[in-house]
Amino acid sequence: VSPDKDMCQLVTERVHLYNPKTEVFTTPSDVVLNHGVQCHDFTLYQSILGDKVDNILGIKGIGPKRAAAIVQRIGGDCSKLSDAKELHGYEELVLKNMKLTRLYTHIPVTLNNVTSYHHHRTDAFVEFMDDMQITSKAIWGQMVNS
Repeated sequence: VSPDKDMCQLVTERVHLYNPKTEVFTTPSDVVLNHGVQCHDFTLYQSILGDKVDNILGIKGIGPKRAAAIVQRIGGDCSKLSDAKELHGYEELVLKNMKLTRLYTHIPVTLNNVTSYHHHRTDAFVEFMDDMQITSKAIWGQMVNS
């Protein structure tokens, strides 16, 4: 649950991004449609494009469509950054940006005594939603009905 597009890198077939401001869910196909890259390549895409909100300096003259085309052309492979002539001289910046934009997913999180949040509106589910400050009716319905 976040309005931050950086979260697109976490989207999978089993994990969708929910924007509470627009009440819109983002799926993997939405990421491709909206950004032109696969979710697993989103970090590289952002690293080339830059992000003014997060103060990430992008490559001058490269916009969203061109960044997506570069990522597609090199197959999302950072070892091929030097193959993209548009990135010549910027490879180190892109790699630095990758470190800044990548969200780490290997952080242990423990959810006490809860086996499933999306099938039943149990007391544990309600408590979890309250703890996470998730109040939108749209997300409640989507989670319960999925």
